[in-house]
Amino acid sequence: MRPITKQQKKVLDFIKSFIKRNSFPPTLEEIASGLKLSAVSTVHQHVNALIHKGHLQKRENFARAIEIKKEAKISDFIEIPLLGLIAAGAPIATVERPELIKVPREFVVGTKKHHALRVQGHSMQDAEIFNGDIVVICEQTNIEDGGIGVALVNGKATLKKIYWEKTRYRLQPANTEYQPIYVKNKDLEIRGRLTGIVRSRFELVTKEGNLLPLTRTANTFDQRLQINNRRFIGNKSKLLGFISDIVAEKCGSYQSFCDIFAGTGAVANHFSRPGVKVIANDLLGSSYNSLKCWLETTTYDTERITGLISHLNNLKTSGQNYISKNFGGTYFTPANAKKIGAIREEIETLQVTPQEKAILLTSLIYAMDKVANTVGHYEAYRKTLDTTQEIKLLVPDINVQNNQNNKVYNKDANKLVREIECDVLYIDPPYNSRQYGDSYHLLENVVTWKKPKVLGVAKKMEERGHLKSKYCLKSAPEAFRDLILNAKTKHILLSYNNTAESKNTRSNATISDKWILETLKMRGKVDTFERDYKGFTTGKSDASGNSERVFYCRVTN
Repeated sequence: MRPITKQQKKVLDFIKSFIKRNSFPPTLEEIASGLKLSAVSTVHQHVNALIHKGHLQKRENFARAIEIKKEAKISDFIEIPLLGLIAAGAPIATVERPELIKVPREFVVGTKKHHALRVQGHSMQDAEIFNGDIVVICEQTNIEDGGIGVALVNGKATLKKIYWEKTRYRLQPANTEYQPIYVKNKDLEIRGRLTGIVRSRFELVTKEGNLLPLTRTANTFDQRLQINNRRFIGNKSKLLGFISDIVAEKCGSYQSFCDIFAGTGAVANHFSRPGVKVIANDLLGSSYNSLKCWLETTTYDTERITGLISHLNNLKTSGQNYISKNFGGTYFTPANAKKIGAIREEIETLQVTPQEKAILLTSLIYAMDKVANTVGHYEAYRKTLDTTQEIKLLVPDINVQNNQNNKVYNKDANKLVREIECDVLYIDPPYNSRQYGDSYHLLENVVTWKKPKVLGVAKKMEERGHLKSKYCLKSAPEAFRDLILNAKTKHILLSYNNTAESKNTRSNATISDKWILETLKMRGKVDTFERDYKGFTTGKSDASGNSERVFYCRVTN
């Protein structure tokens, strides 16, 4: 186990003594009270650190879920060969450098041969397989459809979800930044199935068995939908660590966090935890619906939702419907378009609560993204319709324990900022003139389900004025200044990409750095943090030299 700080040791000792006295673990509130800590969020950070360092473990979806992690025994592990690298990106040649390592015995299935490979690349990160992790592979020449395994393509190995599509295989990454790899049947060889992972940020077990890695078995993969499992312009999922470090350094303890341009909710979800009120807002109805699912669900019947989603997945389609008539053969295959339309109609007829409806619609929106014949938005569709896998809805993995204090809005940010107060205000507005209402018109259409007339090649709704953001217009600088001057908060963080110089002026930033700094300095001292970042591009912009900046202001005025 990794060393811990003095404060973390106090928390660990308190948990041990509490369990010894009561025979059950304490809540975060009880730990805070027992150690006389004012903020439950501080306890949450210490508990997470103890989990990551191998001292605690947490049972998902249980109250009083903290447990002391038992020390590893030599008998709990088994030696297998580590053969080298496996690509989680473009296929690379595995490096045959056999050495023996110890992995949890539960990762080894029956009497079949197993080996380990070290992951190189980021294409499987949404399946929680990260660069540097070690994967355990059961050697076999077949795999269930959609299973994660090792495929050999032209003599090079890659780790992907493997789907069979009639005359070819589709090697599907678990990262929206990567495209699927299509391989003819004769050109692909399956070498094995994933059975477990050893996390890279923890030491491997020694031969004495005294170091315990953070591990995860393969049967827990892909059972639930995660909040970051979709493509979205400006999504900050890859920058959460960067943003979190700034908040930790500059803001200290806080009781409320507002993400006022929340989009998918990735940032708001990251800061959602017991004892903290998260406020999330977005102008788009489709984003608002998903925010209600991920951040405002405080309780739900998992078995009921699972049953409803299974029912929707098994619907039989017949005849044309609104989606198939307007979007079949372009954005989706005719079969998937029929299925989407049928599912959406069925959701309207189900006897469900508003919260259950938000969950079902979120599952549908995310499933549509997986089968959409697009590059991640709906301003256009790809000429070649080769995204042919069948649509499948998944049950969202919602952390209801973190959502007890949260509030979600569907308002103009400049109006909402006058109505709320928060400790930390995070601002991630549109950077350029590309309206999100145009980029995600199809999702708005599906969520609102008013079946309006659609126009043009892209089949956009005729009435979209209510979706237009002033931050994409020439009025953006004044709108930004109005927002900042009316914010009732202690800390302001603004994410703003420099967007460099673009071949298409629609991609140029609408607010200058000079204006941003002048405006923020009206409220207090400003610090700027910067990181190189490959942002979204439609193909017409030169993204080289782009960086993501976070402007921080401690509010004193």
